[in-house]
Amino acid sequence: MRNKIRALALLNTLTILVGCGPDSPAPNPEVLAIVGDLEISASYVYEYQKKNRAAGRVWSTQLAVETLVDRELLLAEAKRKGFVSESTVVHKFQQRERSYLAEEMLRIEVAPRAKVTEEEILAEYESGGWKNQILTEELFHISADTVRSVYERIAAGGDFSALALKYNQDRVFHIPAGYIGRQEYYRSDPPRAVVEAAFSAEVGEIIPPVFVTGLGGGGWVVARVIGRKGVDLSTVTAKIRKELYDERVEHIRSAYLLHLRDKFGLKVEDKGMNLLVEHIANSGDDGGILDENALEVPVYSYADSYITVSQVLSNIGDISRLPGPVDAESISAELKKRLLPETLLAYDAKSHGVDTTQTYNQWSRGQIDDLVLETYYKSIAGQVEAVSEQDIEAYYEEHKVKFRSPGRAEIFDILVRDLETAQQVKAAWEKGDDFGELLAQYGVRDRGGDGRVIVYSSQGSIYGQRWVDAVMSAPLWTVMGPIQTQDYFSVFQVEMRQDEYFYGLELDRVRNSVIRSIEEQNARNRFENHMVELRDDMDDALAVFAEHFSLVDSLLATDE
Repeated sequence: MRNKIRALALLNTLTILVGCGPDSPAPNPEVLAIVGDLEISASYVYEYQKKNRAAGRVWSTQLAVETLVDRELLLAEAKRKGFVSESTVVHKFQQRERSYLAEEMLRIEVAPRAKVTEEEILAEYESGGWKNQILTEELFHISADTVRSVYERIAAGGDFSALALKYNQDRVFHIPAGYIGRQEYYRSDPPRAVVEAAFSAEVGEIIPPVFVTGLGGGGWVVARVIGRKGVDLSTVTAKIRKELYDERVEHIRSAYLLHLRDKFGLKVEDKGMNLLVEHIANSGDDGGILDENALEVPVYSYADSYITVSQVLSNIGDISRLPGPVDAESISAELKKRLLPETLLAYDAKSHGVDTTQTYNQWSRGQIDDLVLETYYKSIAGQVEAVSEQDIEAYYEEHKVKFRSPGRAEIFDILVRDLETAQQVKAAWEKGDDFGELLAQYGVRDRGGDGRVIVYSSQGSIYGQRWVDAVMSAPLWTVMGPIQTQDYFSVFQVEMRQDEYFYGLELDRVRNSVIRSIEEQNARNRFENHMVELRDDMDDALAVFAEHFSLVDSLLATDE
């Protein structure tokens, strides 16, 4: 078990700073471990532990040291076997370096000019549609034809709720969801197409089908605007600031990139572009095979450098699936999204010496080490073993909770401070008094803009298990309560409910998820077996000084 924890810790390790030790094998009190001719010092372990804590990982100093020792063992072995010069490592580093230098140049040249003032935030709040939050009911389906048909039925007078209950799909697994999806949107929230349409619509208006992306892939949404909530400036200040900042950054960035295009003389090389167009148009999704000379033909030139066919293909490998005809225009449009901007910004960064700084040197060493380790890990653990049906079924049964959809209820809820008032509210509601008026008169807070609340069976620790159980078992459209929840008393009515259920192995997404999990576990096992062998082989070159761990513990204690 201990070895498994160490292996998992190593897999989660980010860039680690390890200092070179003196020639003398006798460590000073600041040295916690020796791996060959390297020393792992207390200061480095301390910095590593701070990163762990920032990431939410609370490790003992012993586990941290053991993880760093394992990392250095693996790194030394990978370098000895030549993984530093692996084409995968070289190529990925070039990509990461380009992105890093581009981001640094934007930070230096663009970010300082994109500051947003408090006056600008207030002006945007007053005029930019931020004073309201929009509430919607939504139907999602992956089939455009199905959504179009449902929308036409709703537009012709069909019942939105009834049709949504019948056709709405889970947005990850794409199976019947059994309930209407309700959403609350601020002005800047995604998906932007839905939000823009919702903010332009009146309450009660049906929004025609809009395509959205999600965890399970794309699909279509039909929405009904069901309400608006007032929003205070303080609630949306951070969102407004970010939106204004992002807009300003994009404006300045676009102007800066136009300047760089002129400065470095970026131009299309017809020979390379024609070769690329022909190649993509006449090959399959894999891009076919080009000889070495063809791969090195420039597609773009700038300053004293160029972008080759190989670089284009390796950086946008899915370009063969571009919508519409494959031509120079469509390829250029795709390249302008990332490759061309990053390339020009990175070149400009190098012209300013950004790649000669101490910060860059530390970053690059860490990145190379990380890539070497990643590549070496894949070489050890990446062999795919056949997964039997028995293994699939056993794993599914053991981890069935991962594929559970908790029970869900949508309710009208009134919270009051005391039992007596709650009893009065219940009696009035049962008598036929208007829910909205009761909520406005007696409610102490609204968990939903119109008193509607979505409750999941898994939320017992939030609202109180007794109240959640009552919601999940109450008959529909019956006034229930009073039931205490946290510091209040609840009177509620369940509008609709979906019982807990489990996604089964008959769903490809579930089956594939199980198979991936088994394969990943098998990979971790292969890796851990390799690490055990490596530790045994290098035992004579290892030394850990547990008596020095207290120095790190003392430093960490001062941070608390």
